[in-house]
Amino acid sequence: MLIEEGQKIPFDIAINTNQGIELLHENKYDLIITDMGRGRESDAGLKLMQKINQLKTGNTPPVVVFASRRAIDNYGAIALEMGAVATVNGMAEIISLISKILEKE
Repeated sequence: MLIEEGQKIPFDIAINTNQGIELLHENKYDLIITDMGRGRESDAGLKLMQKINQLKTGNTPPVVVFASRRAIDNYGAIALEMGAVATVNGMAEIISLISKILEKE
C-alpha cells in the first residue's frame, strides 16, 4: 500500500501523554506516531512509550517516534529499546514507513 494524495486514513490527535493513553484505552489503533518532544518536554515521546509499556495489553500497536535529528541523537536509541519500531525526522521517511506498517495490517 502506498499512501496517495487524497487517500483517507482516519486518525486521532492527542495533545499530551495522558490524552494519548486515554485514546488508547478507548480505541484500537494500527499505529501510534508520537513526537519525541512536546511543549517543554524534550523526551515526552519516551514518557508516552513508558506508559504504553505499563499497560501490558499484549496488543499494543507499533510506535513510530517523529523527532528532530538532535532528538533522535539524544533519545532515539532509548526509544528503540523501549519498543519503538522506528525513529524518523522527515516527512518522506514517515510517509514511507506508515505505508509499510499499514500494508502489513
